[in-house]
Amino acid sequence: MSTATSRLKLEKPAVGGSNNSWGTELNGSLDAIDEAIAGMETVSLAGVSSVTLSDTDYADNQARAAILKATGLPSANATIIVPSRTKQYTVWNALTNSTYTLTIKTSGGTGVAVTHNKVVELFCDGTNVYAANTDSTAMGISSGGVANPLTANLSGADTYRGTNFADPQDPQDLVTLNYLNSTLAGVAGGEIPLIITSSDNVLPTLTLIKTGTAPVLQINDSDPDSSPVTFANDGRVEFGGGATGTTAIQIALSNAIDGGATSYGVAVQSTVATATPTTGAYYYFTQTNRAAGGSGLTDLVHFGATEGTINGVTNQYGFSVDATLDGATNNYGFYSGLTSGAGKWNIYMAGSANNAIAGNTRFGGTTAPVATVDVTGTIATTGAATIAGGVDKLTTATGAVSVAAATAPTSGQVLTATGATTATWQDPGAASIADNSITVGKLEQIAQYEFLSRNTSGSGNVEKVSRANVVTALAAASGGTINQGLHMIALPAAAWQKAATDGATASSVTTNTSIKLTTWQFSISADQEIVTAIPMPEGWNANSTLVYQVEFSYTGASTGHKIAHAMKIAAVSSGDSTTLTFGTAVQVNTDLGSSQPDKWHRTADSAAVTPGNTPAQADTLIISLKRLGTDATNDTLDKVSELLTVRLYYTINAATDS
Repeated sequence: MSTATSRLKLEKPAVGGSNNSWGTELNGSLDAIDEAIAGMETVSLAGVSSVTLSDTDYADNQARAAILKATGLPSANATIIVPSRTKQYTVWNALTNSTYTLTIKTSGGTGVAVTHNKVVELFCDGTNVYAANTDSTAMGISSGGVANPLTANLSGADTYRGTNFADPQDPQDLVTLNYLNSTLAGVAGGEIPLIITSSDNVLPTLTLIKTGTAPVLQINDSDPDSSPVTFANDGRVEFGGGATGTTAIQIALSNAIDGGATSYGVAVQSTVATATPTTGAYYYFTQTNRAAGGSGLTDLVHFGATEGTINGVTNQYGFSVDATLDGATNNYGFYSGLTSGAGKWNIYMAGSANNAIAGNTRFGGTTAPVATVDVTGTIATTGAATIAGGVDKLTTATGAVSVAAATAPTSGQVLTATGATTATWQDPGAASIADNSITVGKLEQIAQYEFLSRNTSGSGNVEKVSRANVVTALAAASGGTINQGLHMIALPAAAWQKAATDGATASSVTTNTSIKLTTWQFSISADQEIVTAIPMPEGWNANSTLVYQVEFSYTGASTGHKIAHAMKIAAVSSGDSTTLTFGTAVQVNTDLGSSQPDKWHRTADSAAVTPGNTPAQADTLIISLKRLGTDATNDTLDKVSELLTVRLYYTINAATDS
């Protein structure tokens, strides 16, 4: 009875057996040996994630093949399981794409992952699968060959593979050094070019694998002539492995920027030669041409920056120059030499974001500025111009009027005209200054709330008048009503009552002069409330909004320094229901910045508070005030606060409350 060999499953006839069938059995074994030495088995993984190679005795089986080619698109990361016995395999990962990995292993052991579009030599030791060499491109190049065949120390008869791969699966052309010397004798300088071609549109033309510390590819061109290292004009260069996925990018960098606390995608670190250049040295330079007759191009951008998806970045710079760029005679962070003309801008900021310039800036020239804003020429504005610090010298476009001395006036001085073109700061005096038919009768200081008005008696003098006289005159001219402006109602702690629910605690404080003041104590951990009612004056402008301030203190050093208050108001007219409708509560937050116990503190103005209901003249306002002790963000004061008083600001539009 026949038995199978332990490794290749060949048929071994029994001694004395297989009478008259030796020829058939021998032919079958020879076919199997042929398959084991040179046969290639295509293993389809389409739609599956694992295939166990067939291993039938005597007959054809997948496990016996010398070469395994994996094809198809698996449903997940794929595995080919080989028998647990010693054997060599050449494996080609020809899956549809690199979405899923491919691993060759035994059923109970470990294996080797084969990179997409790579060919690798593997062997099984009966338990596990190992790599016999580093994987290479599917071009038949093995890392076990000559390290650098073009520069290796070859004799005239020595050979190497790899000058021309017409078929990536069939390395050929054993070439001698004598052949290179004779064929390329005409190449200048004895240079030997390396030409590699591939007829496969899927597999890479050349893959270089780095296994040590030496450069994986080094090109030395010490002759600075007009024939540098060149890529074909229809080719693209990409670093990082094809992540960009577009033919519109000619040079692409798709690797992750990594390697140190400060890392770079592209870095130029070199030295400018001492002999040449002498006129200009450019580390980044673009010069763009477009064929005559070209049209339809909207934007030609020589340097562009845009944002993809970023997370955890504090500062982002479209262009950055640090403070070390200062070693030349003149140092320019940004330089533009465009001359004036239609459609030309040296700097054009079309975005609406803020702009900040910390140093002195000159407009209208190129000499060094001597002020924060230094202008040579004319300033034109299309809106109002505000100069918060005042003006030392003012000249009109024609130079007709100017302030004579660029000095600040002393207290009480006035700006007066002393000639046809000049105004100066002078002390008040008895002199009259004629201005057509109007004359300032006497230069006098004007007290607070006094105004200048032309005398109506016919003399033409300008005289000062009191505010009361102006208000009376304006009220008479407007039928007895006039916008009287902002007023304040003081609401001391004694004017408030404890709310029915979550009310504050009535208390008092005694000053160092033995003056006892009523206060309301607010907790540090609850939203406590007090309420009051205020009949509004008849002259109240019911259509206006209200603003409030809170005055408070606390005792003892604090670790938190923020406090939050909130006010809401309901307007009640005669005959309204006692069921109140409050407006939206308006919060005012105060940050004292540090521990400040036993001091009188006042909040900033609140935002506008709008009463609930529709307010009317002579309404009564029901007011609710809280400290928001539960607001962990805006109320961190870890002390009971003492409310002292509340200021409520309102607007009137009548001269009296009658």
